[in-house]
Amino acid sequence: MKVIFLGTASAYPTPDRGVSCIGLKNEDWVWLFDCGEGSQTQVMKSEIKPGKISKIFITHLHGDHCYGLPGLMCTISQNNQRSEPVEIYGPEGLRKFLRTSLSLSQSQLGFDYIVHELKMIPEQYVFETSGAILTWDVNLSCDDVLHPNERPGLLIECDRDKVWELYDDNKIGVKAVWLKHRIPSFAFVIQEKPIAGKLDAAKLKAKGVPPGPLYSKIKAGEKITAPSGEKLFKVFIGLGIICSKAKIAAAINRLLMGKLGIPLLISPRDVVGPPRPGRKVIICGDTCWSEELLKVGQNADILVHEATLQNSCKDTAIQNGHSTPDMAADIAQRLDVEKLVLTHYSQRYKPINCTDTENQETVQILYDEAASVMGKDRVVAAYDLLSISVPLKSS
Repeated sequence: MKVIFLGTASAYPTPDRGVSCIGLKNEDWVWLFDCGEGSQTQVMKSEIKPGKISKIFITHLHGDHCYGLPGLMCTISQNNQRSEPVEIYGPEGLRKFLRTSLSLSQSQLGFDYIVHELKMIPEQYVFETSGAILTWDVNLSCDDVLHPNERPGLLIECDRDKVWELYDDNKIGVKAVWLKHRIPSFAFVIQEKPIAGKLDAAKLKAKGVPPGPLYSKIKAGEKITAPSGEKLFKVFIGLGIICSKAKIAAAINRLLMGKLGIPLLISPRDVVGPPRPGRKVIICGDTCWSEELLKVGQNADILVHEATLQNSCKDTAIQNGHSTPDMAADIAQRLDVEKLVLTHYSQRYKPINCTDTENQETVQILYDEAASVMGKDRVVAAYDLLSISVPLKSS
């Protein structure tokens, strides 16, 4: 699993940075988190293949996080005629934004898409700007005719703990929690399921099981019958022994173990190592308060959190719904994450490799402030096209 940073700027792109877009890449799929203006260009520069993108998650509807979505959808269409729809998750209003953009431009896609919206809660609309930022009511409902490539999506409500359950299969799940920002914003928690332990092939061979389909079954958690035991089982049945299958199996098992040391039934616990914990990655949208992550974000491998301004600008950051390095490090410490990755920098901070450090502030300021809380080994200052591997835990 890799986390790929396609854009790390706040507000608008610069020659050095694209705006918010993060890829999460596994062997079988690529998911995107946010899709600001120009994200498709960044995708083309990266190791991500547009046709592999199967899900897109939008944290909030500020333009630097979603203006690139319609264009990216068209790019995916040019590169892939897929049978499965692209599923898109985000706040209420996302469906209207994408449908209107694609419909007005009469953009026909080579695949279908589905927009699932997260039903927002009253807490997400409470933000005190002291009149500094103009806000107004917007009609978020979308009653228009579906785009020709659009399938109906869900309106997902949070549970009683104010957690949105977005996706879950037998390998991985995604949840969302709300963040405090000027408009409704979310953090996404991606949690891999525990991964089966290592199969001890030597032990299986010693028990009379040659390599083959039985290996997959026992690694998946099923008990298997050794081939030698299966033959004896058929002999017992052929002799017409009137007994339950369970009793026959137990008798054969005792016989084989007593005479040959070879069991009839082999349990996964005998030949498969302990399961390894799944990986957990948290990707936050814009925020000046991330306390809701304490419900579902503990012990993550990576927390991606914004650090728009340095600590001395904390009041300004909070007034605009943003965070500083010490705010990001504080929630990372409380979640006990392995690594905090900073992103979403103000344009005042130039890249760390900037040569004119005497006259220019750089991201090094933000990194140092977070590292002073967590330690240098646990903090990363992201930059465009940075790829971070998330290795499997050993146990």
